[in-house]
Amino acid sequence: SPRSGRLRPPLCRRLRLRLGPELEPELGLWLWLWLLLLLMQEALEQTGKRLRAFVDGGRLRPVHTSFRYLHSTLALLDLPALDEQQGLSGIMLDLGVSSHQIDADYRGFSFRHDGDLDMRMDATSDGMTARDFLNTCEPADLVRVLKDYGEEKYARPIARAIIAARPLDTTSQLVTAIESETPEPMRTKTMARVFQALRILVNDELGELEAILLDAANLVKPGGRIAILSYHSLEDRRAKNVMRSGNLNGRMVQDEMGNVLSHWRPLTRKPVVATDEEVGLNRRSRSAKLRVAERTDFEVVPWKNSIAPTEPRKRAALWVGGAKRQGRARG
Repeated sequence: SPRSGRLRPPLCRRLRLRLGPELEPELGLWLWLWLLLLLMQEALEQTGKRLRAFVDGGRLRPVHTSFRYLHSTLALLDLPALDEQQGLSGIMLDLGVSSHQIDADYRGFSFRHDGDLDMRMDATSDGMTARDFLNTCEPADLVRVLKDYGEEKYARPIARAIIAARPLDTTSQLVTAIESETPEPMRTKTMARVFQALRILVNDELGELEAILLDAANLVKPGGRIAILSYHSLEDRRAKNVMRSGNLNGRMVQDEMGNVLSHWRPLTRKPVVATDEEVGLNRRSRSAKLRVAERTDFEVVPWKNSIAPTEPRKRAALWVGGAKRQGRARG
């Protein structure tokens, strides 16, 4: 911190941006950090306008990319300080969907608003939409998605109703199909699970999360931290497993002395959750769980040396000083 006499601010990442009114004072508390925000295009444009002082001051750099390309994006940015300190001081993953996206009916994220069945986090991408999947998928694939990503016990009858209602174009049409096979007292929670499952599929959210969870150990230096704010059990389970064992399945590996061989040491035995007061101020915080772990000295490799040669190349759009430029990530 500033009181530690540190001459160079540590390099850190906050991997999601809250666009609410709390953002500016929150960044004020982090002024001694160098921050890189990974954003979708929509949030990127808003950030460049609202946080001009932080961007111009060299403390904040929003980047249009995704979790799985963090490593190659760092190589593209070519940061001497990162090489000097041999890794990041910390990564924070805020995995929630922004209220701005949920409340935008045309994005199709909410079952409470009528809108197009889109559900892409990045509306500028040419990826599959929820409409594309629902109107072309096999019944068995839809059942699997609802079970695996929504943990929905009525997956089979709901899938049958959705297939029978095709073609589907709007969220209200999807809601009607779900309601036809769901007991009334359970409809709200069932809707939430179905919409969650489709959103996770469309955006490959768990694939993105798994990629950064496994790569984080290559980026954070020993003694650095990873903090993960998750909002449902599928995310939290993966975060917990990696922090405890260093792998996604949670299976611990020990040496002959019984010491756990892991890249991380959990600092929170149980996840930190919102207090009643915090939930009262923001009801959507009730499902949030925060876990934190510290990087151990197990299998430390210089961050640049750990870039896999098969890592996909991606043109990352960088927002520097409010102007976009294109660069080729080194992979």
